[in-house]
Amino acid sequence: MSGYTTREVAELVGLTPDHVRAFARAGLLTASRDGRGWYRYSLQDVVLLRTAKGLQDAYVAPRKIWMSLRKLKSALPRGRPLSTIRVLVQDADVLVQDRESLWHPGSGQMHLDFAMSDMTREIAPLVRKAMAAATRRRDLTGGDWYRMGLDLELIRDLEQAKDAYRRALSLQPDHADAHVNLGRLLQHEGRITEAERHYLAAIERAPKHVNAIFSLAHALEQRKRFDAAIATYKKALRVDPDFADAHYNLAQLYEQQGYRQSALRHIARYRSLTEHSSTI
Repeated sequence: MSGYTTREVAELVGLTPDHVRAFARAGLLTASRDGRGWYRYSLQDVVLLRTAKGLQDAYVAPRKIWMSLRKLKSALPRGRPLSTIRVLVQDADVLVQDRESLWHPGSGQMHLDFAMSDMTREIAPLVRKAMAAATRRRDLTGGDWYRMGLDLELIRDLEQAKDAYRRALSLQPDHADAHVNLGRLLQHEGRITEAERHYLAAIERAPKHVNAIFSLAHALEQRKRFDAAIATYKKALRVDPDFADAHYNLAQLYEQQGYRQSALRHIARYRSLTEHSSTI
């Protein structure tokens, strides 16, 4: 099992080990126990614990802290890098920004506002230490390597992240999320054909994997296969009609193709999905 120890995360966020274990025992974290019964934490737990520490420092009542952590735990994205996450907490209301739109809470004192990217320098030694230890082990699963890839992406060690995703797929070839994330990194390098192969592999294994479908559409768009890209974005919207980025990209493509009414319809839907802040 991969993950970080109680002592490591406690030192990172500035809480005592006993406080960290208390949050884990209460089910407020994603932590699990290894074969010896010790807690192992993810970087999502670091986000949750950093939130708890910020609220404690602001003298927020313990009940409100627990309410905030429960909301935040359910709001954090699963299976996607945390590098673009921004967490805002106002009283017990939690807002998580993970796309390009910025949320503006209406009124009241803001207790906490931080981005995971702000923590990169602090987290990097912990992640690199875990990666070094992982390469010496033979008991890690495909899921363990996939989660390691997410952590490496967070600290922008993209070569190591690609290696971790490839290790995940060597152990678990049907891991759709690993295919998508490896494809995305390859696409960023301009290796579009390789990226498409991974997106198609993900879709073959999980036909309704909306991120795989969207990523394939974006790759087709980059290759100027506009009709195929439009059809694939529409397929993504059949899976998730509220996928804001698919509406936006479709609007842009329809505008380029001269289909103004279709473009206006999708840009209006995009704005309706993104212009208002959401409290989780």
